[in-house]
Amino acid sequence: MVCGSLGVSVGERRGARRVPQQVQRVPDALREGCHGQVALGEERSARAVGTRRSSKGAMSIEARYGQRVGVRRTMLCGSTTPWEAPMQILDAAAQHAGGIAEIYNHAVEHTTAIWNERLVDAADRAEWIAERQADGFPVLVALEDGGTVIGYATYGPWRPHDGYRHTVEHSLYVREGLRGRGTGSALLSALIERARAQGLHVMVAGIDAENQGSVRLHERFGFDRVGVLPQVGTKFGRWLDLAFLQLVLDQAPAAADGSSSSR
Repeated sequence: MVCGSLGVSVGERRGARRVPQQVQRVPDALREGCHGQVALGEERSARAVGTRRSSKGAMSIEARYGQRVGVRRTMLCGSTTPWEAPMQILDAAAQHAGGIAEIYNHAVEHTTAIWNERLVDAADRAEWIAERQADGFPVLVALEDGGTVIGYATYGPWRPHDGYRHTVEHSLYVREGLRGRGTGSALLSALIERARAQGLHVMVAGIDAENQGSVRLHERFGFDRVGVLPQVGTKFGRWLDLAFLQLVLDQAPAAADGSSSSR
């Protein structure tokens, strides 16, 4: 799949289960419940549904791959009030720059997800999107109904030297107040598929070591925690540790000239 096109649908609502037709196989990491436990549903031909049940509610997840797939999710997590909204994963364009800037600036001002202190505006992010895409790297956005940007993800060079050309470092951010609804999983799944489609070999995530939510998200997608660099960053008047996680995308050997033998 050349991803810009992943949809996640949760179809269980107040005990009445709704399953869309012709749903392709769901990546295991997308079968996630509100408390991190999943009981897999039945798989028949091209259809797969993951269902999680607990005393607090129920959730089922279905995914469909296509060129531009809408998402409708309903989640019952300790509440009888379902949340339902369509979502799309698309390649970013200039009109998404303002929403990306809002998410970025909130992370800068209030979190250690970004170790920067400079705020940006829509023009800055529009230029950043254009530059990154011109270099052949994706910028993906998650959009809710009405076009609101609720998250974005991208990757770029791991290090500038030639020998690292098959490795990228990625970043992923979800709008404040809208986390825990599968947006991060959808974006990360799409980003991994895009990296594989581009013939890349390794993805690297650099995460604040205290951000266990992000660490667990990556581990669900098969990332291994490979090391921690203590006190290499600072923000809000304290030292920060940087955890590195990596995902090996294929098992292709490197050719003698430094390029992968499969590329």
